[in-house]
Amino acid sequence: LSGLAGMSTLTVTLTPSPTPVERATEDWDPGATVDNAVASLVGFGQGAANLAIWVGIVGLPLVLLVGAVGLVVARVLPVARRRVPEPPVD
Repeated sequence: LSGLAGMSTLTVTLTPSPTPVERATEDWDPGATVDNAVASLVGFGQGAANLAIWVGIVGLPLVLLVGAVGLVVARVLPVARRRVPEPPVD
């Protein structure tokens, strides 16, 4: 009989104790969630406005300057190519 005790099977069942749902919702404040969402949206809008201001003040003049230089080069380059004589063909 003492040898049979070492080959026996032991079954253990663990069940978690249920927590009431009311405890999980005690700290939830829908008004604070709405405030946070609105603040995030306002922050995004301010960031987009800042980006538009920077692009308008810094980016637009740079684009116009590069475009003007490109236009001058596009008009002068064909004229300069016409002035270069072609080498004689043998």
